[in-house]
Amino acid sequence: MISRLCLGTAQFGLEYGIANRRGIVPQKEVFEIFKFAQRIGLKTLDTSIAYGDSERIIGEFIAETGIPFEIVSKILVDSDRFDPNDIRLKLQGSLQRLKVKQLYGCLIHRFEDFLKHDRLWGVLEASKKDGLIGKIGFSLYRPEDLGLIWDRGISFDIVQVPFSVFDRRFEKELKLLKDKGVEIHVRSIFLQGLVFLNPDQLPDKLSQASEPIQHLQRISEKYNLSISAVCLNYVLLNPFVDKVLIGVDGLGHLKDNVRELGALDKARGLKEELNNLAIADEEVLLPFKWN
Repeated sequence: MISRLCLGTAQFGLEYGIANRRGIVPQKEVFEIFKFAQRIGLKTLDTSIAYGDSERIIGEFIAETGIPFEIVSKILVDSDRFDPNDIRLKLQGSLQRLKVKQLYGCLIHRFEDFLKHDRLWGVLEASKKDGLIGKIGFSLYRPEDLGLIWDRGISFDIVQVPFSVFDRRFEKELKLLKDKGVEIHVRSIFLQGLVFLNPDQLPDKLSQASEPIQHLQRISEKYNLSISAVCLNYVLLNPFVDKVLIGVDGLGHLKDNVRELGALDKARGLKEELNNLAIADEEVLLPFKWN
């Protein structure tokens, strides 16, 4: 089960998450996290050129220890002016910072970049052919984006989408993706920490999450499971999910997540009850809309 976890690294380069009170994780502790991850069989990292110093820190760890990871990074287009050479240079820059010869996967970070720049996908295909990338795909926010990709006749290897007890918008598409041979990574299983907040102290814009959070808290107390154990194992119970992305704010946090994998069988009995917690409003489900 540990092999199905993917360690998010945004917290290692940015102050990330609505419930984050610690800030950026110190580099020394990041190295301890990576060593522990490797010892237990967690071998996949998720990063991006947009995550501050994340790529550099990963690369320094790999250079110092020689310990490998499967690394998924993401590509951004900086401006309206598209230059294929700029994208190629960005990829090469990521590889240099990460101290690897090939990315396990590379995702288009913003779907609007794909829609706006017709040649972007071709650059990724060429980079895959040249051996710089193993798998190419998309980081998506809305299920309808998949239809736009398939309408263009594009086949892709890997996708990252939000999926949680609250956000089940992609649930119907997961089997279809798997039938097409796509590797499925899911993120935002804790909605960037929203599930842990006091439901009585949410800002007005997130007030629709108050009742589902209260319901989640009652389930957690009733079955003597932490909220994080409920949320993590609910997503792992989906058979179409290949990797579950988790972000941590320290070594102890990662160890807690690993221990919570032991609650999988217990969580299986809660699945029907948890299915009632779905939220439909994208104003709540998409963190970039919170500000």
